[in-house]
Amino acid sequence: MPVWSLPGFTPPRFVADCEAAGIGQTLLTPWMARPDAVSVAFLDSLARTGPAQAVLGHHSDLLCKRLAEEPQAGGKVRSPDPRTDADELRTQATLVCALHGQLADIATAIDTGRRPPSPAAAPTCAAQPRRGGTLAVHTGTTSVPQRTTRTTGVPQRTTRTTGVPHRTARTSGVPHRTTRTTGIPHRTIRTAPGAGGCELPMWRLEAVASRRSSPLTVCSDGVTTEVANGSPSIAFFYEGGKPPVATLGAVPGQVVIVPNLEKIVLAILADAGKGVVNLVKAGGCAALDLVGVVFPPCQDPGAFSESQVLKLFQILRPGGSRIRTAPSYYSVAWGDETGLPAGVDLGRPRTYSRALTFLNYAVLPVLGLFLNRDVVLDLSSIERREKQVVLDQIAAHISAPPPGQGNDLEFVARLAGTILTNPQLLANLVVVFMPSLIAEAPDAIRWVRKALGYLKKLPVLGYIDAAFTVVGYVSNAAEVVISLVHLLRVGSYPAYVSWPAYMTLTQAKALPAGTCAPPHGLAPPVGAPGSLTCLLAVDADLDGDRAPDRLVMWSAGGAPVGGTAFLPGGHIRVWAPDAPSLPGGLPLSAVADRLNDSPRRQVGVTAGGTSMLVSLNDHGTLQAIRYGDGHNRGRLFLIPPAGAEHHTGCVEERTGRLLVTTISRPARPSGTREASFYYALRTSDLTLRLVGYSGAYTATPGGFAGDDCAKDRLPAATIPSGMARDTGGPLHHDQQAALAVDGLFDAANAGRTTRAAAFLGGTEPVPPFPGYSLGVWTLLRADPAALAEAARTPAACATRVPRHTHPFLYCRIQTARQAWDLQVSSTGDNYVVVAAAHRTW
Repeated sequence: MPVWSLPGFTPPRFVADCEAAGIGQTLLTPWMARPDAVSVAFLDSLARTGPAQAVLGHHSDLLCKRLAEEPQAGGKVRSPDPRTDADELRTQATLVCALHGQLADIATAIDTGRRPPSPAAAPTCAAQPRRGGTLAVHTGTTSVPQRTTRTTGVPQRTTRTTGVPHRTARTSGVPHRTTRTTGIPHRTIRTAPGAGGCELPMWRLEAVASRRSSPLTVCSDGVTTEVANGSPSIAFFYEGGKPPVATLGAVPGQVVIVPNLEKIVLAILADAGKGVVNLVKAGGCAALDLVGVVFPPCQDPGAFSESQVLKLFQILRPGGSRIRTAPSYYSVAWGDETGLPAGVDLGRPRTYSRALTFLNYAVLPVLGLFLNRDVVLDLSSIERREKQVVLDQIAAHISAPPPGQGNDLEFVARLAGTILTNPQLLANLVVVFMPSLIAEAPDAIRWVRKALGYLKKLPVLGYIDAAFTVVGYVSNAAEVVISLVHLLRVGSYPAYVSWPAYMTLTQAKALPAGTCAPPHGLAPPVGAPGSLTCLLAVDADLDGDRAPDRLVMWSAGGAPVGGTAFLPGGHIRVWAPDAPSLPGGLPLSAVADRLNDSPRRQVGVTAGGTSMLVSLNDHGTLQAIRYGDGHNRGRLFLIPPAGAEHHTGCVEERTGRLLVTTISRPARPSGTREASFYYALRTSDLTLRLVGYSGAYTATPGGFAGDDCAKDRLPAATIPSGMARDTGGPLHHDQQAALAVDGLFDAANAGRTTRAAAFLGGTEPVPPFPGYSLGVWTLLRADPAALAEAARTPAACATRVPRHTHPFLYCRIQTARQAWDLQVSSTGDNYVVVAAAHRTW
């Protein structure tokens, strides 16, 4: 029995006695442990405490009795006899059951901070009814004789009744969980808000509804698909609408250690590591204290280094893979076979999945313990000929039972017998599916054969090989064996999962550009609702690679409008998950625009008369352009139809292209007040930042300074260099209003009309102000001497004025011989002077 250790930390109490042998054999139970010192030492401590201790004693007595009766001869160990060894097997199953129960109690103590109820002396594992063709667990109960507890070197401690402290571990940059994937780079499919839980710019494909929910999280960008598998079963992917001949890829199943072990170890590390575990609630050592388990790292926290902590973050290994294919496929795996499609022979992929899943769960973890390393199936490039040959060799030896017939136990038993007794098949599996072993050790195949040859002599794997006989002689013993392999969960997930087809680049290119066309039976674009009334295609360089992309906007009656972009290489870009949708309406039209000097283009989409601007952001997702600052921050930039009062276009300024919106409002009793807002587009997040404002009061409306944003040449514009910005809030900002008055007087005194335009005009309708003039500029320039004196005097404005009841703010400049009374309003982004009166005495 090997001993695992980390620098400075060795599992204690591994002495050559019967209990150590029992613990060692239990650790070799598939799915029970892996080669790291902490989990091995923790399970050792757990097995010597509480209800598991009595079971361990009984199991070790049976084990040593068998070894004494038939000692090793010539280095060989006798094959297990299911008739005589049934009690030992059942007791081992009960020991595993007891350990699981203790782990659940400790996890509860961590969550609640309370001592769990005292367990029974003999643990009982609940039986589950068999389902057709699905693995089931019937562990029953094992009578454990009462025996005197032997001294194990574990000091007896008085358990405290205080609650578990619920402190939060410090953040230190240590990831909460390092996700291991097979065949793909070390990246984690996001579960945080994103495109359905996928890492942008990928988006999640929702499986076709079935009786059981799919365990597969499928993310795609139109070319590459990433899959995370929450089922134990290895899933094989095939192209939609075609028979399962050419495999697109295989996704390993989730391999997990004992339930709750991850939570407990992390909580212990949060204590022992002095809070180095990020986002993990501490209290693991206190929880162990509550249940009376003594664990050395809790007694000597200084023995743990951060590097040792980091090595233990692979307790959970979710399956994952990357497939290069368009989003149209189905998967076949070992699972609930209800709803398999008629007329399609899925026999081979069902056999492939069962065989490799058994290897992944029942053989490789135990093999890893012997080799003291992680052994992982390499399922990348599953379509390669050498891998298909080995899979077909397995299928030639054994095939999965027809759907609804036979049972999984029979299949696993025959499979175990085939793999454990066929050295050449085993060697082929190692060479093709475990190449890392060959690369690290040229004689790995010899060691694998030797290890598996020894394992075949042990209960568990040995009994799987003899499962047919076990069923005949010992009631429920075979189910005990399979329950130890923990493949019970496969029946909780569907064996067949399919995903709907979506519009491809070829189909998108076939749509007429600039015309609202009905779908005509085409597959919908990704993200579109089921019932579409209009597909509108337009070409524009959305990603800035100087090649036209195809944007397909879609509408479903009066529902919100959305879009999907198709890039030349086949990649598909969808609507950003956190971006607001576009208000719906017909008719729907679109045209390519250019708002700045970047090669990325924007598309002006008009729905029901209102226009919006759409493009790709730096995350590679589509969204409509929004306000980036000011009182409209975060809102969609909506463009009403062009008319007498509203115009939107683009101008050329010394810093580059700017978007300009001009609003003209009639004033009373005559004239027009104008306000022009100049915006710069930030392409990273598709927001418009207000960079300038220009306003005026004129006798007749002036012409619009901008032009069509799609044009290459635009009219030049000069905009004022400053504003008196309004930062919002329930009250007017009197100091900013005074700044607008002072800026206007300074500009008028200097004769700078462009500068003065930053503080004139406005959008708020002006009521009659008796005695005031709307021609503010003319009034100020009428008396140069009075203007010069006023320009040297700071303005004062009314304070704490609520803006919702008083849209205008009263300000004054007063000297010894004159007073200037001014009405100031906000455009929402800056303050402007809208009316003035001059008094002298």
